[in-house]
Amino acid sequence: MLSKIKNIRPMEYNWLILVVSFILFSCVENNEDKFIIKRGELISVPVSNQFDVDQGRFTYYHGDKKGEEYLIYYNKNNNVVSEVSLSEKKERKLFKLAKSGKDNVGDANIIQKLGKDSFLVNSPLTYNLSWVDGEGHPVKNVVLLKGSMSDETCTVWFNEHTNFTNVDNLIYMAAAPDKNPDSSSFFMNSNTLFSLDIKSDSFQYFMPFPKDIQGYLWGLTCARPSVCLSLDDKSLLVSYGMKESLVSYDLSSKEVGDVNIKNGSAYKVEKCDPSLVNKGLSFYDMTTPYLYTGLLRDPFRHVYYRVVEHGLDKELVKKTKYKYWTYKTISILVYNENFEQIAEKKLEDRKYVSHKFFVGERGFYVQQFHPDDPNVSEDELKFQCFELMKRS
Repeated sequence: MLSKIKNIRPMEYNWLILVVSFILFSCVENNEDKFIIKRGELISVPVSNQFDVDQGRFTYYHGDKKGEEYLIYYNKNNNVVSEVSLSEKKERKLFKLAKSGKDNVGDANIIQKLGKDSFLVNSPLTYNLSWVDGEGHPVKNVVLLKGSMSDETCTVWFNEHTNFTNVDNLIYMAAAPDKNPDSSSFFMNSNTLFSLDIKSDSFQYFMPFPKDIQGYLWGLTCARPSVCLSLDDKSLLVSYGMKESLVSYDLSSKEVGDVNIKNGSAYKVEKCDPSLVNKGLSFYDMTTPYLYTGLLRDPFRHVYYRVVEHGLDKELVKKTKYKYWTYKTISILVYNENFEQIAEKKLEDRKYVSHKFFVGERGFYVQQFHPDDPNVSEDELKFQCFELMKRS
């Protein structure tokens, strides 16, 4: 090899130096582009009357100044809505929702701040969206019914997984079929996005399930997509539980397209075994190896986070019954603005709630809670921050 190098002519030697330099430079650049997810701060906020983690629900919002971060915390057990300051680690009661009479807002599921002293209440079981003021009194109500291309119905869906998106007085949300989830025609006929004009109260359901997942028996949990606004504010991005790629909806052209993840981890979602139909599709939702259950944009670091739920052993599902979701492990995937996967982290088993998370100034927060933890407290909210950092 040495003799070959000695015999290289000057011009060829210069080219060799350029090629080697380019390779080394590329390696350095690629290394600098590698990211890791590190454990950061743990936030603990005392809250009142939290009886059960499933009955304590929250949505995140940011104030006008840096450090003004809040959760709108809704305790479904007593219908109390509070504002939780993450910086002050304090809870402030705002109002109580009425369950009857003229101020009734239906069977509320979750609440998100719409504007100053204005909140949007989602009541999917009664097909209602309600605006309430700073004292919890309804200002107006929109009744939502048929949302498919046939005579079937859909339910709008926003929660800790996916907040609503407000663009030019149009509110966009995910929609999910809510009847006959054991029918494959359901996934061929139902639309999966919802928009509401907050000036006229007119609304529409649109965009059916992608062709590659129509006709299969997926189950209700799989049917609930997660939606966020793209980082360039030009389109909606939709993540389906059973689909590795994302779906984009251009807000201007109304065109729909697939968004493939580059260098992404290969979490393959298995199609439902027809034999599970008689056992109930929710059983499949619990035990399928992987599900993509959350998609959030991060405007602070200009990335997207996607959550993958790992499956459970069937016997554990039988034992834990409807509490199965507190036992599911999740992985956090991070994509840049070009939809290249730049980081991944699998969280510890039996420590975090699989579907309660939000993005804040410091990073990606997951609620820390597990019913088997002897030190768990039902009177405080705990959130573990995971920070995205460049690899040193």
